Amino acid sequence: MSKLPVRESKKEVLSPLVQGGLTLLQGVLPALTAIVGGLYVLSSHYADQAAAEKVQAEQQKTSARSRYLDARKPFFEKQLATYLEAARVGGVLATVRPGTAEWTAAKVKFYALYWSELTMVEDRDVAESMVKLERTLRNYAAMNATRQDVRIRTYCLSRALNISIESTWSLEVKQTAAPVPPDVPTRDQCAQPVEVKPSNAPVVPDDDLGPTTSGDKAGGGGGKLRGNFAPQQ
Repeated sequence: MSKLPVRESKKEVLSPLVQGGLTLLQGVLPALTAIVGGLYVLSSHYADQAAAEKVQAEQQKTSARSRYLDARKPFFEKQLATYLEAARVGGVLATVRPGTAEWTAAKVKFYALYWSELTMVEDRDVAESMVKLERTLRNYAAMNATRQDVRIRTYCLSRALNISIESTWSLEVKQTAAPVPPDVPTRDQCAQPVEVKPSNAPVVPDDDLGPTTSGDKAGGGGGKLRGNFAPQQ
C-alpha cells in the first residue's frame, strides 16, 4: 500500500515591523487601561464634587433667604397688615353708598393710609395704584367720575397689593381657572393714567385733603399730590 506524501502547512511569518508593533501594544495596553480608568475615576470625582457644591450653594442660598426673612419679619408683618387694611378700606369705598357714616369713615382712613401709614411699607406699584385711586375719588367728588371708576381703581389697587405680597413673601398664588367677568379691568386698564379734572361740583369739607383745581393733573404734579408716576414699561 502506497503512502501519499503529507503536505506540511506553511506557517505565516509576520514581518518584524508588525511583530514589534504587537509587542509594543502588549506593553502599553496595561498602562492605557490604567490611565483610562484613572480618568474615569477622576471625572466621576469632579462630577460628584460639582453636585455637592451645587447642593451646598442651594443650602446657603436658602439659609441666607431665611435669615433675611427673619431679620425683616417685623417689617413684612407690618406691610401685610397695612396692605390688608388698604384693601378693606378700598372695598368699602367701592361698594358702600357714598355719604353714609361707614363710607365717610373709610374715606378718612383711606387718606390716613395715603398720606402716612402706607407710604412706609408700599412698593412703587402699590404707590402708583393708591395715587390713581385717590385721584379717582377726587374726580368722583367733583362729579367727573362714576362709581364704576372707583371700583376699577379699587380692583387695580387690590391686584397691586396681591403682587407685592407675592414678591415680598416669595409666594406663588394660583389664579382660579374660572372665566374672568367682562367688567374686571385688565392690566392695561390699570396702567392707564388718571387725571384730576376740573370740578363740576362745589368743594365739600372733606375734599380739602387733596386739590381739585384744573391745574392738578397726572402729568403735572402740584398741589398736595403725593406722587407723580408714569406707567411702568
